[in-house]
Amino acid sequence: KRRCIATLNDAQAGPDSPIVFFRMETDGRNDSALLSLQIWPSRNVVELGRADYHGRWIEWTHNSDRFPV
Repeated sequence: KRRCIATLNDAQAGPDSPIVFFRMETDGRNDSALLSLQIWPSRNVVELGRADYHGRWIEWTHNSDRFPV
């Protein structure tokens, strides 16, 4: 995971060619995993919602049509 993030940090992302990293990770809650996007070059993180660890359900909480690049 550290090497992947380091590679994304070194990538030549720009406003016209952003890189987006979709994540489904545990964040300490036992009932579900956090769904998020990290967007380069700004490195902004957008929380999208939560999901069952096996993909049986997704609860979307982010409703924006535009993500900050």
